[in-house]
Amino acid sequence: MKDSHAIAPEAVTDDLGARVNSLDVNDLNLADIASLGCMAQESIPSSMLPISMEKENACYRVRWVPDPSVEASVDRRVRQGRKQVFSTCCRILNPLEALPEHETRNAYKLNEVFHRSSLAGYQTCALIADPGGVQALCLSWGLMAATTCLPPNACLSARARKEFVETTGCVDLLVAMDTGGASLDALVLARIFSFQFLLALRMVRPGGALVLQLLAPLDHIIVQACLAFGSKVFKSTRLLKPEVSRSSNSERFLVAKGFSMPKSLPKNMTIANLEVWVERCGQNEGKQLDELVLVEDISPPPFHFPPGWQVGTDLVWRLIVLQRQKTTTKALELCRIVIGHRPMVRRTQLLALLEACCRNVVLQQLASRYMLRYPIPTRMQDMAHALQPPVTPVGDGLHD
Repeated sequence: MKDSHAIAPEAVTDDLGARVNSLDVNDLNLADIASLGCMAQESIPSSMLPISMEKENACYRVRWVPDPSVEASVDRRVRQGRKQVFSTCCRILNPLEALPEHETRNAYKLNEVFHRSSLAGYQTCALIADPGGVQALCLSWGLMAATTCLPPNACLSARARKEFVETTGCVDLLVAMDTGGASLDALVLARIFSFQFLLALRMVRPGGALVLQLLAPLDHIIVQACLAFGSKVFKSTRLLKPEVSRSSNSERFLVAKGFSMPKSLPKNMTIANLEVWVERCGQNEGKQLDELVLVEDISPPPFHFPPGWQVGTDLVWRLIVLQRQKTTTKALELCRIVIGHRPMVRRTQLLALLEACCRNVVLQQLASRYMLRYPIPTRMQDMAHALQPPVTPVGDGLHD
């Protein structure tokens, strides 16, 4: 029997639509997520809102449903052996491919995040994985970066996390630039992100900050729990997408500043409770330690989400996917053109095409403007060669 209170999709209020359209998903304040969810809950009957992980009930976002045919087209290109063609087309659409190659892309990302978030002024820094150039950049910003780093997969090991905390000690800023790769399972990515977040809560001094790379879906319940916790213990929490980051992926950076554990937190909202829950999210009772559970089997977190939080994160994630699909569609169109002209296109030809695009005058101008907005400290390149001793990994990256 149909719900007599159900409303048609077009009945979603214009106020909610205007609020959604005004959001900048590339620079998002976490406070906007909860307020957006509360607005949706006030406008739409509860029967149309998402309940726990039941996606079929989340039909309130009819206006913002991603097109499944886009992902199907990408999968078809991969099955046809055109993955390299599609990947190169995505890179061509990024004007920042024309940036100088003397620094890594991750260094550009972190440098931009530092500029946009005003992270200057901190003294000590700890790194979780350094894919290249990150430690030199931290030093050039005046940070005393630790000489030990934790491999991303080692965050899954309680022993490695404990050793890293004991070795490094307390810091003003914790930076995690590598989560192990976007090809990992969403649950694994979410757990790595959550343990990096928990490490920051144990290591960052009062008033300190963290910068964590986020590749897992924003609407994943583990990510939602960490972000909700962070919004309570940091004065400022934002999700940034650097301009140098490919628009065809979902990469974001959590930037939180002003760490403080307020006394008004609920008794069950503790770091220990959150850590135990995340550990259990990767296990099934009675099964082997390394067996992962399905997302639908994950139990609720040990604390209540803020009002409107789950609805807001679900809707924001839909907006991010829609934005990503716009670029993906352009890349698919370019991919069809390349394949049409060169059915047996080779890797060397693709690299030549990319190099030609990077020499384009328009791309060069965009890259120059980018460097003017987010200049890299001049001493960074010298520091990259002078770093001694080399970064020493801590932990073996295996489960306990």
